[in-house]
Amino acid sequence: MREKAVFFRLRPQLPNNKTRKIRVFLRIAAAGILIPAALLLSACDVFNLSVPEYIDEYVNSAAAEQLLTIYPPPVHIKSDGTQVIRPGSEATVLTLRLRNPRLYDIDPLLDDLGGSAHQAWTGTQFAEPNLVKVVLGQAADFPIIGDEYYFLLRLKEIATGRDFAETYELPRICYNDFPSGMENVQIQYPNVRKTVKFSWNQDLEGTVQDAGFLKITCAVNGGAEKTWEFTRDGSYDWTPAAADPLIRMSPSTMVSASPHTRLYDAEIDNPDSSITSFSCEFVFTNKDELESVTELSGNHAVMMVKSAAPSDEIYYENLGSALSALSAGDTAEITILKDIQTAAGYTIDNSKTVTILADPNGSKTVEITGRGSLFTVQSGAKLILGEAGAAAGLTLKGNKNNNMSVVVVNSLGKIELNDKVRITGNNISFYAGGLRITNGTAVLNGTAEISGNSTTGGGGGVTIEGGTFTMNGNSRISGNSASGNSGGGLWISGTASTPVTMTMNDSSVISGNYTNSFGGGAYIIGVAAFIMNGGTIGGTAETDANTARLDGGGLCFDSSRTDGKSFTMSGNSIISGNTALGGGGGVHVGANTTFTMSGGSVGKTLAGGGRGNTAANNGGGVSISGGTVNMSGTANISGNHASQYGGGAYLGNPSVGGTTFNGNLTMSGTSAIGLNSGNNGEGNTALDGGGVYRISGSVFNQGTGTVSGNNPNETNP
Repeated sequence: MREKAVFFRLRPQLPNNKTRKIRVFLRIAAAGILIPAALLLSACDVFNLSVPEYIDEYVNSAAAEQLLTIYPPPVHIKSDGTQVIRPGSEATVLTLRLRNPRLYDIDPLLDDLGGSAHQAWTGTQFAEPNLVKVVLGQAADFPIIGDEYYFLLRLKEIATGRDFAETYELPRICYNDFPSGMENVQIQYPNVRKTVKFSWNQDLEGTVQDAGFLKITCAVNGGAEKTWEFTRDGSYDWTPAAADPLIRMSPSTMVSASPHTRLYDAEIDNPDSSITSFSCEFVFTNKDELESVTELSGNHAVMMVKSAAPSDEIYYENLGSALSALSAGDTAEITILKDIQTAAGYTIDNSKTVTILADPNGSKTVEITGRGSLFTVQSGAKLILGEAGAAAGLTLKGNKNNNMSVVVVNSLGKIELNDKVRITGNNISFYAGGLRITNGTAVLNGTAEISGNSTTGGGGGVTIEGGTFTMNGNSRISGNSASGNSGGGLWISGTASTPVTMTMNDSSVISGNYTNSFGGGAYIIGVAAFIMNGGTIGGTAETDANTARLDGGGLCFDSSRTDGKSFTMSGNSIISGNTALGGGGGVHVGANTTFTMSGGSVGKTLAGGGRGNTAANNGGGVSISGGTVNMSGTANISGNHASQYGGGAYLGNPSVGGTTFNGNLTMSGTSAIGLNSGNNGEGNTALDGGGVYRISGSVFNQGTGTVSGNNPNETNP
C-alpha cells in the first residue's frame, strides 16, 4: 500500500475536469473528425497507462489527491518533514481533496503507520463529496505533548465494499511546545570585569518539551562572535560539545522547593580587557527542533553601587541614568567602564555623596562636548573623584570652545580629587578653566592634577571665590594659562563674608602656569589666607616656571584692595624658578598683605637645590609693595635675580586709593637673604641692592637675620 502511495505522489496530477475532457474527446472522434492516434498514445504514455487503463483509473476509481490544510497550522516542519503542532484545547483537522468522479459513497479509512501517541480520538468525515477531513482529538480528549500520528488514508466504496487501489500517506504529525527559556536573568562582571556572568532560572518538566541542546553565541566589546554548543542528556546539567577555557557552565542547583526549576550560571571570559559591552544569544532547542531564543545585550558605560546595598551592582548605559537613580541623601560609588562623551553636564545635589572611579583595568575619560560644566556640585552635596592608590586614571575633559569650568562647586558643596585624577582640556572665555569654587570646599590628594586648561579671563586652572582649597600629597596645578586676566594657575578672591583659605601641604606643586597679567602661579585678592606648609611653587626645570607678564611670577598678592590678605610659609616649602616681567619673580606682596615666613626657601635652598626666581623689574625673590614680610626660623631668600633693584627683596611704598602703604621687612632667628650664618645658600643679584633694596619710607629691620653674599651690595640704602 505504501508503494502505491509513493507512486501516486510522483505521478503528475490531472485537473478535476479530466473526465469531461475524455468524454469530449470520444465524442469528437465519433463525429468523424480525424485525430492522429499518436496523440492519444502520447497522452497515455505520459501517465504510463494504456487507454483503457487511463479511462479506468480516472473514471472508475477514487483517491485522495492533495492535502489542502492542517489546522491549527504547524509551528515548525522538521528536517524529516514531520509537522510539529502545539497541543491545545481543540482538535487537529487535516483537510484533503479527493478525486471522486462518480461521487461514490465512500468510507475513508486510516491505517496506522507507526505513530507513538496516547491515541486521542481519531476519525474522518466528509465535508463535500470531494473533500475529506481527518480529525485528531475531540472535546474530551485532545493530543498532548509527546503524541505522534502517522497514518495512511485509503478509500472504500460503501455500496460494493470495493477498496480503491490508491492510498495517501499523511504527513507525520507530532505534538510539542517551545522549550522554556531563561527567566530572572541576572548579569554580573566578576574577575575585575574581565568576565561576564549570566545567571538564570529555567523550568524543566522532564518531557520532550525540555531543551536538550543549547547554543550560545556572544561578542564582547564589539569583537568577533564566538559560538559554544552544549547538550543535556538525562540530567539537568549542560555538557559542552568541546572544552573551551573561555566559557564555563556551572552545575545547576534547585530553586526553592520546586524540583523542576533550576538555577544556571554561565561565565564568559575576555582575558585581554575589561568588558564594557556584549551581545549574546542563547538558543535552547528540544527534540522536535523547537527553539526558545533569549537575546541579551549590554552597552554599559557605568556601574553603580549604593552604600545602602553594597552587594548590588547596577549597570547603566550612561552616567546620567545612574545619577538620576539616586535619591536625596544617597551615597553611591560609580565606576566608569568606558570613555564617556556628553553634550550636557551632570549635577550632584540634594546632599548626595557620589564617588566616581575609573575601571581598574584601564584609564577612562569623561568629556563634555557641549558648552557648560561637566559636573556641578550643589550645596550640601559631595563629589569624590578617584581613590587613593587607584590602578587607573580618571580624566575629566572640557572642550576648546566652552563657557564654563569643567567642574563647578557652589556654596557649601564639596569636591575631592584623588590619585590619577586629572581635570584638563578646557578653554573658556571666562574665569576658571578647570575648577571653580564658590564658597565651597575642594581637596586634591595623591597625584591629582588640574592642568592644561586656559581662559581669556583669570584663573587658568582654578578660581576660588570663597571657601577652602587644600593640596596634599603630590597633587599638581600645572600648565594652565590666563590670557586676559590674572592667575595663570589660580585666581583666589575672598570677601569678609566669604573668605578663602588656600593650603599647600606635603609635596604638592603649582608649576608651569602663565598669565598675561599678575600672578603666574596664583593671584590673590581680597580676604584670603594662603598657607604653604610644604610643596613647591615653580620648580627646577625651565618648564616648571610660573610666568607673569606683570608682577608676581610665583604668587601675586594684589595691591588694589586693602582688605586683609595673608601668606604663611613654613617647613620645607619652596618657591623657585619663577619669572615676572614686572616685579616679584617669586612673590609680589601687595598693600595690606602679611607674609609670615618661618621656614622654606624663596629661590634656591640652603643646600643649593632649586632655581632662583627672576624679575625683569624689581624684587627677584620678593617684591614688598606696601605689604609686610616677617622672616624667622630658617627662612631664606637665596639665588634670585632682579634686572633692576633688589635681587633678594625690594621694598616699595605704593599709593592705593590716596593712601601710601610702606613696605616692611623684619628678620629674626637664623633667617637669611643670600648666604646664612653658616655660608650656606647662594647670593642674590641685581643692578643695585643685590640683597635688599629699600625705597625711602619703607622699613627694613634685619634683626638677628643674615644678609650676605649678595651682589653688587647687600642692601641699598
